[in-house]
Amino acid sequence: MPMMFEFATATRVVFGSGSVSRLGELTQGMGKRPLVVTGSNPERVGRVLDTLKAGGHYPEVFTVAGEPTVERVLAGVEKSKQTDRDWVISVGGGSVVDAGKAIAGLLTNPGDPMDYLEVVGRGQPLQNPSAPFVALPTTSGTGAEVTRNAVLSVPEKQFKVSLRSPHLLPRLALVDPELTLSAPQYVKACSGLDALTQLLEPWVGIRGNWMTDAFCREGLMKFRQAFPAVLEDPENIEAHEIMALASLLSGLALANSGLGVIHGFAAPLGGMYSAPHGAICARLAAPGVKANVDFLKAMESSDLLGTHATAEGGVEGKNPLDRYQQAAQMLLNDHSAQAEDLLVWLDQLVEQSQIPRLKDFGVQREDFSLISDKAMQSGSMKGNPVVLTKNSLMEILEAAF
Repeated sequence: MPMMFEFATATRVVFGSGSVSRLGELTQGMGKRPLVVTGSNPERVGRVLDTLKAGGHYPEVFTVAGEPTVERVLAGVEKSKQTDRDWVISVGGGSVVDAGKAIAGLLTNPGDPMDYLEVVGRGQPLQNPSAPFVALPTTSGTGAEVTRNAVLSVPEKQFKVSLRSPHLLPRLALVDPELTLSAPQYVKACSGLDALTQLLEPWVGIRGNWMTDAFCREGLMKFRQAFPAVLEDPENIEAHEIMALASLLSGLALANSGLGVIHGFAAPLGGMYSAPHGAICARLAAPGVKANVDFLKAMESSDLLGTHATAEGGVEGKNPLDRYQQAAQMLLNDHSAQAEDLLVWLDQLVEQSQIPRLKDFGVQREDFSLISDKAMQSGSMKGNPVVLTKNSLMEILEAAF
């Protein structure tokens, strides 16, 4: 079978500490009137605003507190039109970056956002290129600066879904690890563990390809090297640089290979409860991996594992059980580690990072059935190495509860 795959990412990626100082230079030709999308504390983007102004730009700030809703994104679109904005820049975590992507996309594509949203909407493609969009991440976790989707909350549906299009890929992804230094430790823990799951799921999933495999392999080793140091020393710039690279690699991988059961749960849980995306993924990591490993071992004992399906364009002959073992060896730095060792390591890492359990976010056992039903509808589930039963999904929730 010939080696074939596709790969897409931001038009330009610039990485390095201090690179935000080049913002004015790198955005020449995009326009002069950017909408600057940021979090609830716009004072954190003072350096970016000063750099833009020095480059001859006239920025207008728009804040997004928490995870973006469709309503908040529409408010950003309206503000952009009222103030005659000609391009969009996001400075913040994954939620802020996703909000900026969606604003840039809807600025040039008229109609109801529900026309374009997946799962709860009509899922129609965006017809027109987005307004020029630039992403400056201030956390190391989501990799949203190089992905083609914007995750939005739809409160009336109690669901988080994607606005997805190649048009949403940023014109420029500017990754300056210095911008991640000031994030609170809990944010660093949640976002870092999100990056870990975004490296692990494409590595074992059915949609991975030869190129995403390379990113995952390198990213998993970078995570092992940097994550403990980032939490232990908030001023360790070298560790933050390596963690920012691991996050970037996770975004490059997931955007071109999809995810799995862990992120399949993130959509309904994030839509139904006020819980950070990274914390959800972290808490579900060990139970999600265990469910897959148990299923794969059952297939192996029945001599069915060799017939495991791979998506078109995926890596032929890929054995996900072997992949879990390889991930364990990379993350534990132990050539004798097995998949079961990965489960223990993940569980210990999440506990050491002080990630709350699902019940601490208000999740109710009586909602497990509905959450599982919604998770099965999620696009992320399509990349999982096995098709899990509803009972298996509810067992994952119980283990994380």
